[in-house]
Amino acid sequence: MLLRTARCLEAGTQLSFSVTLPNGMVPVAQAVGMKMPLIEVSGASVTMQPRPLLPVLLKKSYTAKCNTRLLQSCTASFEQNSDCFDAACRYLNSKAVLVQATLSINIACTDFEKKDKFIERVGLCIPPECLPPFTWDRKENKCCNVENGQCEDCLCTNSLARGTFESGPWEGCSRNCSRSVSILKQFDIMPMICGPQSPCSNPDTFVVVLFSSTFVEDNFCGSMVASDITLDYVYI
Repeated sequence: MLLRTARCLEAGTQLSFSVTLPNGMVPVAQAVGMKMPLIEVSGASVTMQPRPLLPVLLKKSYTAKCNTRLLQSCTASFEQNSDCFDAACRYLNSKAVLVQATLSINIACTDFEKKDKFIERVGLCIPPECLPPFTWDRKENKCCNVENGQCEDCLCTNSLARGTFESGPWEGCSRNCSRSVSILKQFDIMPMICGPQSPCSNPDTFVVVLFSSTFVEDNFCGSMVASDITLDYVYI
C-alpha cells in the first residue's frame, strides 16, 4: 500500500487510517492477528500503533419448508456441499466462517388442539455422506442418483430432548390454517454441525424431521406441509 501526502509533514505529525477487507476472504485466525501495513518515509522514521483488524460479523437466515408424504411426519434438510460453490447446494458461503447457528420451528395449527394430538418427536441428524454417483436431493431429503432416480433411505434416530421443544396441544388450533405456533426458538446447533471445531468453515449438512402423534389425522390445512424451519446464523 502506497501512502502519499500533498505536502511535507511536520515532525510529530500523527496519521490515522483504516483498512477494510472484503468480508469472508480472511479467516478468523488470520484476521485477528494480521500485521499492520508498513509505511516508509524517506530520511525519517515512522512509529505505528499496532491495532489488529477485527472481522465483520454478518447475519443471515434460511427457511426450509417441511415436506411430507405421510400425515405423521415431515422432513426438511439444510445442505452444505463443500464441493459446490452455488447457493443452491450450501447455506454457508464459500470461504466464510460460521460463528453462530440456531434453529427455530413454526408449524401450522391444523389438528393440534386435543390432548392426544401433539408433536411427539423432533429429529435432528447429520445424514451419511453421499458417495458418487449419489448426491444430496433436498426434495427427497436423501442421497439420490440423478441418472436413475434411485435414492438411499436416510433414517434420523437422534432426537431433541423432551422439554427442549413445545409439543402442544394448543387451544384454538383445530382446523385453524391461519395460525401457526412456535415449537422451537433459537436452539443452538453449533455443537452438532461444527463439532469441536467451532467456529468452523465447513459445517455439516443436517436434517430435521417432525413427528406427530398417531391421532393427528385431519389434513384440513395440508397436514404439516406448512411448517417453517429456519436457520439463523452469523458468519464472517
